[in-house]
Amino acid sequence: MITETSDLLSAQAELDRETERLRMRQSEIAVERTRRLEVEHVALIDRCREAQASVTAARAEADKLLREAIRAKGTLEDANRAVSSHSVNRPADSTYPTVGAVEKWSAELANRQTAAAKAEAASGESWGAYHCAQERWKMARETFQVLAESEIAMRSRLHPPRHSGHGAIEFTIFDGVPAVEITRGQEAA
Repeated sequence: MITETSDLLSAQAELDRETERLRMRQSEIAVERTRRLEVEHVALIDRCREAQASVTAARAEADKLLREAIRAKGTLEDANRAVSSHSVNRPADSTYPTVGAVEKWSAELANRQTAAAKAEAASGESWGAYHCAQERWKMARETFQVLAESEIAMRSRLHPPRHSGHGAIEFTIFDGVPAVEITRGQEAA
């Protein structure tokens, strides 16, 4: 038990030193936590950049495959037109075609039908590849969105917004017409 004033002052000084040591330790911990958070933030920014590059690459791939699928569809349409036009041009029975002429026409029709079947298969493969690329693009965008939201949250933890006590004025554009929204109890002028 403390009986003298000097003992009391000594105990108070010791408490003050301990309190100061605790504050210093808390400060060191806070600085270390902030430093770690900054390192994580830099790593997250790098991951966001990589994800953004993946989105760009996936979109470029999807665009390229779309152009290829459209070309394949055009080739298919041309092949189908060639089959149709050749089918109509069959030697008429009224002209008494020779067996050789009918066989030549039949062979050409079979060649055109084979080409049309190959074009149909190629078109189907092209559209399938395009749809797969489109899904990869969608997944890349979703991954990027998640990372970007994480980065925004981490940035707000690193640099919390400072409030001046006044309401914020937010500008929002609806159909090209600016609208002003006043928040936190500010009155319109």
